[in-house]
Amino acid sequence: MIRGHSLPKTMVGLMLIVTGFFGFLGGYPQFADNIPAVTFGGQFKGMIVMILLGFLPGFVFAWIFKAMGILRASDGVQEVGMDVEIENMAYPEDIKTIG
Repeated sequence: MIRGHSLPKTMVGLMLIVTGFFGFLGGYPQFADNIPAVTFGGQFKGMIVMILLGFLPGFVFAWIFKAMGILRASDGVQEVGMDVEIENMAYPEDIKTIG
């Protein structure tokens, strides 16, 4: 069960998948007359644009950074911890919130 909800997680997940599927296919309901219709072709074109302008450049930059050896911290640094050289506590327990 999800906290605050009476539906099981699988039911909520199924509902999200179904609503996303129908929203993807038809764009229903359309609330105003002056907006363009949502079509499968338009959604597909948007997906292609996101792949070309988002995924591919990110993949290329990650590949370049990996080839240069700066994509990840070294194994030694990862084993010790990334915040060892920082003198402040990462999660101080005595900080009070305002309000």
